[in-house]
Amino acid sequence: MSKVSEYAEQLLALVRRLTEADGVTTENESAWLGLLQREFGEEHAPDAEFDAQKLKAVVEGEGDAEELIQLLLMISLSDGQTTTQEWELIQEVAKIVEVSDERLEALRSETVLAVEP
Repeated sequence: MSKVSEYAEQLLALVRRLTEADGVTTENESAWLGLLQREFGEEHAPDAEFDAQKLKAVVEGEGDAEELIQLLLMISLSDGQTTTQEWELIQEVAKIVEVSDERLEALRSETVLAVEP
C-alpha cells in the first residue's frame, strides 16, 4: 500500500473515531467524514481500524502533523464545541505525531478563532 493510501486509510479511521468519540455523530461531523471520503476515494477501507504506529509512520514532519491536528480540531468544533472525549483523542494524536502540548494549545486557540471569529 502506498504512503498516500496508508495516510488516507488512517485519516479516515481516525476521523470516524473522532466523530464517534462522544457517542453522538452530528450532521456536520458526518458531512466532514463524507467530504474526506470523497477527497480520498471510497476505496480506502471503510472498516479500517485506527493504528497509532501506522499514523506516525505516514505523517511527515511538523507541518503535516499540525495540519492533521487542525483538521481534527475543526471537525470537533463543527457541532459548536469540542467535547472532553474529542479533546482527549486529539491530545492522544498530538502525542503520536509529536506536536508539543504548547503547540497543541496554540493550534486549538487559532482554530477556535478561525471557526468562530
